[in-house]
Amino acid sequence: AKKVDAVGPYTELQYSVAAAGRYVGDSIKYNQAAARVMKKHGIPTLDLFTPSKKNMKDWMKPANVHYHAHGSQALAELVAKDVLKRLDN
Repeated sequence: AKKVDAVGPYTELQYSVAAAGRYVGDSIKYNQAAARVMKKHGIPTLDLFTPSKKNMKDWMKPANVHYHAHGSQALAELVAKDVLKRLDN
């Protein structure tokens, strides 16, 4: 069986501070660090940051890190499509 892991779509909040000690711009650094670790260990990833960022106003709750149900559904469909593609290869 093939191992398929995913890194979460760490997105910025629509406003200034994500949580105590985290600031706008942190998500990009976290994603870059995670990508380096995954690449080093040969673990495939799926970029959920880009579609999350692109659809943030529609998919995510305002000033929050949580998704509306339809946003979670959209991400789930992207993940399912990617997993099925990887299983076919």
